[in-house]
Amino acid sequence: MEWRKCTLTNQWYLVGAKDIEMNNVKFDNCPFCPGGEYSNAYKIDEINNGNDHVVCIPNPQKSLIVEEKIKRVGIGFFDMMNNIGADEIIMETQHEHKPFSQFSEEHLALVFKMFARRIDDLKNDDRFRHVIAYRNQSEYTGSPFQHPFSRIMAFPMVPKIIDNELFEARKHFVRKDRCLFCDIIAEEIRTRVRIVVENKEFVAFCPYASRFPYEVWVAPVHHSSSFEKDMQGNILSKLAEIMSMLLPKVEKVASSYFLALHTSPNEKSAAFKNHQWETLQDDYHWHIEITPKYLFADYIERRSGYIANSVLPEKAAEEMRS
Repeated sequence: MEWRKCTLTNQWYLVGAKDIEMNNVKFDNCPFCPGGEYSNAYKIDEINNGNDHVVCIPNPQKSLIVEEKIKRVGIGFFDMMNNIGADEIIMETQHEHKPFSQFSEEHLALVFKMFARRIDDLKNDDRFRHVIAYRNQSEYTGSPFQHPFSRIMAFPMVPKIIDNELFEARKHFVRKDRCLFCDIIAEEIRTRVRIVVENKEFVAFCPYASRFPYEVWVAPVHHSSSFEKDMQGNILSKLAEIMSMLLPKVEKVASSYFLALHTSPNEKSAAFKNHQWETLQDDYHWHIEITPKYLFADYIERRSGYIANSVLPEKAAEEMRS
């Protein structure tokens, strides 16, 4: 396995990944049930409030290696790196098949607290330019794990979708001396037609140019570039509160969805030291994106490069509010 860069798109792709074959892996018994040996033997971190137990472990089918140094190689005209990175699984509960929408606020807070702890820890490694956290809610995920879980991955590059956000946020900040996301959030609060739920610290809304039916973003009303630095006290509890309000509404319209955390790149990486993101704390704004899965939308996007969304975000928000 190795990272290869496409010169046309300026994107890096992991080629030859074992993770593609995860659905072929079989376990005699679930390794993460009470008494499962794997989670006990390879535990990275855990949080237990007496009722709920969240555990972080290395991904048994990891495609990335954390132990080696980065090796950047030119192969003729092309660029390649070894498969450096981190790949971790957050086992959210010991109860199999439990939907995220059925987690209590206290339980959701534990999951997000674990996100923050793992992201903060991985960002101490200056090889990693970006750390992502995501969750795949689906009847079939292609995973051998029966437990609800999230995934934390650290990369030696910034994913293209985040890189695009950084570029537009920086451009907006240079032109207007304001955070682009703060301006978007202010407009959503002003018009209110795309808001699904909100509380004192967060707002959940269907974005104006939604890519998918019932797509929802969750963002802090206050400015903050870094999720992991924000997850303290009242902010953590208010995030759990709004997610507890929102997730049942999402699962009402889509049984399968993808949840992704967008947070700032690693300020300790070599790229940051070279002043690539010198206004990062002022211009970027962390948020969570929830994208329900619809095969037709995926078909159009993958084959044409254009997005076709059949549901107006205003109608989607109205339906989810009801």
